[in-house]
Amino acid sequence: MTESSVPTGEQKPIPSFQFSTESIAAKEQFDSYRDFMTPLSDVEPLAPSGSGFRAHAKVYDLGALQLASLYSDPASFSYSRKHMRQFGMEHWSLNLITEGGISYASGNGLKGSSGDM
Repeated sequence: MTESSVPTGEQKPIPSFQFSTESIAAKEQFDSYRDFMTPLSDVEPLAPSGSGFRAHAKVYDLGALQLASLYSDPASFSYSRKHMRQFGMEHWSLNLITEGGISYASGNGLKGSSGDM
């Protein structure tokens, strides 16, 4: 162990924040989730959201990298160059599917299901 790697006892927690639609009125849940996701993606529900839209996220800020655990009811996510110019953010997304499935409509033909990465 080098001197610089010796624990100092002053470990700071990793900055993080959470989002959830749980405490939001059912008719406002999807709009709230869409607002939360706006910098990252356009979102549309895949089913009528009149009975609510369940979603929650926990995001850890690691500096130049953000790590997120995200759950939502079925939805369509889209991201384009226009979106990138509007919000000034280009990002990569690595998905580990733990429930449900995912498919990409970009012409690449990628589909995944639970357990895929």
